[in-house]
Amino acid sequence: MPERNISELNAEWAMENFRVNTLGPAQVAKHFSPLMVTSRKPGRVFSVFASISARVSSISDNRLGGWYSYRMTKCGLNQM
Repeated sequence: MPERNISELNAEWAMENFRVNTLGPAQVAKHFSPLMVTSRKPGRVFSVFASISARVSSISDNRLGGWYSYRMTKCGLNQM
């Protein structure tokens, strides 16, 4: 469950969030990147990998606080 206070942080829940929100997209990128077209050539469609983050991962926009493990994993995703 999302933490409302830092005292509610649970390491197992945080690691599960990390596996799903950060490592999941990283693994997809790892395995699909060899199949992606990265150069523009006639007759080929240029490939783009995109992942969806959330505003809640913004460091500058954290007025509400809470959701610590989720915020950390989305920040990790943004660094990918």
